[in-house]
Amino acid sequence: MVCSKRGFPQLFALEIDEESELEEWIVEEGSMPCLRSLTIDNCKKLKELPDGLNYITSLKELKIEGMKKEWKEKLVSGGEDYYKVQHIPNVQFINCDEDLSFALHERSLSSTLHKRDLCIFAL
Repeated sequence: MVCSKRGFPQLFALEIDEESELEEWIVEEGSMPCLRSLTIDNCKKLKELPDGLNYITSLKELKIEGMKKEWKEKLVSGGEDYYKVQHIPNVQFINCDEDLSFALHERSLSSTLHKRDLCIFAL
């Protein structure tokens, strides 16, 4: 899956849920500039978060649910992919192979999402 430059300019929330065939996700610089909340849930074949996620400076919340424990190991402080999420104030790991709930940062969203929010299921 590719989110191209200038793609989804008004998207505030994205949930990728149970995408059993999604293996790779590319986010180009300039894509989803208003994204505030991202959830990755039960996408077992997805190898990693895209490098381009660090371009989305508006992102305030990331939830990783039902993914392999390696995701958590790579994304916590000191992990090899921490640079992808270090700018996100609230990162949560929920039910990642060991029924764990872990908040990387305890800061929460400072404002609520607008009614224009869009969730995408089964892309």
